[in-house]
Amino acid sequence: MQNRNVLKLVEFSSWQKRLVLLFMVLAVTAVMSPEFFAFKNLLRTLPTFAVYTVFACGALFVGISGGIDLSIGGVAALSGSITVMSMERSGYSTGALVTGLAVSFAVSALIGAASGFAVSRLKTPSFVITLAWKFILYGVVPVILGNAQIYVKMKTSNPAVKNDFFHVLGSANVAGVPVLALIIIPAALVTRLILAKTRFGRNLRELGAAKNRAVIRGVSAAGTSAAAYALCSVFACAAGIMLTSINLQVSTSTADGSAAIIIAALAIGGVKFLQGTGRVSGIIFGAFIASVATNLLALTGVQTELRWIFRACVIVGALIMSGYGSRKSNPEFRTPGASVVVREDD
Repeated sequence: MQNRNVLKLVEFSSWQKRLVLLFMVLAVTAVMSPEFFAFKNLLRTLPTFAVYTVFACGALFVGISGGIDLSIGGVAALSGSITVMSMERSGYSTGALVTGLAVSFAVSALIGAASGFAVSRLKTPSFVITLAWKFILYGVVPVILGNAQIYVKMKTSNPAVKNDFFHVLGSANVAGVPVLALIIIPAALVTRLILAKTRFGRNLRELGAAKNRAVIRGVSAAGTSAAAYALCSVFACAAGIMLTSINLQVSTSTADGSAAIIIAALAIGGVKFLQGTGRVSGIIFGAFIASVATNLLALTGVQTELRWIFRACVIVGALIMSGYGSRKSNPEFRTPGASVVVREDD
């Protein structure tokens, strides 16, 4: 009994674990790069934080359904390429911008829906079909760009430019806060609203918790899965537009490595990939940790090869922390007759 009491004393809630992790990350950051805490650097970190949050909001839909989307980096690169090339060929007009954005979001949604359909109906593992899409998209983007790295033109350097959308989006501030950072608010609110207040959100959680029982209860596995992956791709498209406005250029490497970072962010944020659970507040925290780590690696001048090793270690550690692959805490796998609990809090 005494041993059990002692164990209870040292047990941490999910948020206590995250706060401990945050303290550790900030402590390491303070030692390795004290300049990180400079006000100007913190402001520079906000756009990256916003991009990761938008990516993570979309990936949350797929994560809750029990899947992983590795194609988000390719979708982001594709969306930036389509929009920029549409403007390049039409003198950067507003009409070309609207057309490029519309085509980008439509194509992204179709790619995501196709992935979700394949995962559900063809019983293809999510990482297989989305990895295939990633390779396809990284092959398509160079064709769109003519095997070149395209720089976004600006009015300040080219008077012929009629629309300065990307430059404004990437550099504008409101009360000193980057406009991109403000996108976090609507992205988080829309994600929470869909998950907590719609039938689709409830079906998605049931599908992630136990696919067989969800089908028995009348949940359309194919439709729900297709919608989840489509939403993930739409958010990835938005993140790609944001990245293009930050870099003012597009190439196949626009969002290289983003899938790995977002998987880690979701795991750190408490998404249970096999249990249909995950909270928006958690993934925002995970995105923040990911942005801090990215900024720290850049400030300390860590080589690209070592960054990939670091990301791999973070993913493994985050998945272990999240309990990925553990079905013991899921009542659906512990008791055959148990009902699925659908959480509507977040």
